[in-house]
Amino acid sequence: MKLGFLFATAVFGTTIEIDESDTVRSVAEKFESAELEQPFDEEELGNGLVRSGGGIEERNFKKWKVLLKFFNRENPDFSYKHLAMYGCQCGALGKDGKYDFYGRGAGQALDELDEACKEYSSCLKCLGEAHGDECSPSSRYKLRLDTDAGSATCRAKEGSCKQNLCKCDTQFAERVSAVYAESYGAEKKDYDRSQCVRGASTRQPKQCCGTKDTFPLNRPYRAFSQCCDASSAGVYELGSDQCP
Repeated sequence: MKLGFLFATAVFGTTIEIDESDTVRSVAEKFESAELEQPFDEEELGNGLVRSGGGIEERNFKKWKVLLKFFNRENPDFSYKHLAMYGCQCGALGKDGKYDFYGRGAGQALDELDEACKEYSSCLKCLGEAHGDECSPSSRYKLRLDTDAGSATCRAKEGSCKQNLCKCDTQFAERVSAVYAESYGAEKKDYDRSQCVRGASTRQPKQCCGTKDTFPLNRPYRAFSQCCDASSAGVYELGSDQCP
């Protein structure tokens, strides 16, 4: 699909620069210039323009969508929409195209793809714990995609909200890419979560292991049965040799 938009692109050789100010349409043009399949479908491109204050402006977007498409570009069957309410851990996809990865986990992951969603949800939860309410999963950040190396580089200050959000998003996209082909099963889409196997309940809340400098490895743990090595975000069972 030829877009014909009049945006100044930032595609140098095989490198795509995505800035905080980029919109659905400007990113679509950058992917087209790099001869990559679009990260957005027709509906998303059509919804890229919204009315605001009596005028028209372009909608911001979640960069994890771009990352998912980038890392899964060799898999023609992939769609991020396949992840909506997949298995016991993947979040819901609203009509506005926004995922809710919070509080959607319903039990043990069914497969590695489901586990990737669980890891992502944990990363986002620890992001909020480390940086506070001002750090939102919709925060904008700069990103560099290298099409030859198949890599993504986060371009914010180390230890910052934006850098750590980018790391969570990138880890999620890479993980999905690694397991999607072998794990995805249509029968696990919109899975009956009453069938999910839940772990033993406890009233003690989980806390996150790690620091602002150990993302995207940070994850929740239970202090009554596990220990945390904050310097590496390592979580171990109490009594193990790895406990500090």
